[in-house]
Amino acid sequence: MKRARRSRVLIESKYWSERERDRPWLSALADVDQRGDKTALVRLLRDGPELPNSVRHHIADLIDRYALAHPRGRRRTPSYTATEKQGRLAWAADTVRANVGWRKVSPADAITEVARWFKVPADTLEAARRGKHGGLGRAKKRRR
Repeated sequence: MKRARRSRVLIESKYWSERERDRPWLSALADVDQRGDKTALVRLLRDGPELPNSVRHHIADLIDRYALAHPRGRRRTPSYTATEKQGRLAWAADTVRANVGWRKVSPADAITEVARWFKVPADTLEAARRGKHGGLGRAKKRRR
């Protein structure tokens, strides 16, 4: 008899601890539904704790119920897309870093060699390697 009672207590405590873990998520979802304020949900998704499986269903339900309409004006570029030029430039910058690190080539030699391979201007590749290229910086910022 004691054993059954203990297991019930453990199950109840596990249930309530899971509910406590879900509370910020459920509160953020309620903010979206009741006030139309998505800031708390976006903050939790970006920087919060790991998304519990018990909340996934509620987020899917929220997305299913709301029509994801685009705001007026120019559409913002999604964080998961990059142009072909940005992809080639990022790949070239990574190749320069690899050549400098693994092959022990000087940065200037690596830049001229890789710029020729990828058909990109050497000064643009240098800026991308240093993290000073505006387009790549904005694309990286969108992904955060």
